[in-house]
Amino acid sequence: MINSIRKMKDIKKILEKVEALDSRVYDGLGMLAQFTIDIVENTRSDLHGQITSTAKIVSDDDCIGSLLYDAETVHEVMDKMISDYAVVAELIDILKSED
Repeated sequence: MINSIRKMKDIKKILEKVEALDSRVYDGLGMLAQFTIDIVENTRSDLHGQITSTAKIVSDDDCIGSLLYDAETVHEVMDKMISDYAVVAELIDILKSED
């Protein structure tokens, strides 16, 4: 029980950080590609759904792992010279964070 409470707090902290990133991405509309906006928004939405869902289909760790895989896959094929690269890198850092 204690472990699941700790995990819930961790996923909530991750959601807060993704929401802050999502807000900055929204403020930068027009400067970022739509797929970058979409991956941040989808990550925020999936984390929120994981927290609020009463019927957990996957564990919090599996949810975060899946979102991390998606972000890393997109990041691998991005051009390092575009601003989107840094946004997706920040998203990856958030999803990997332990605090």
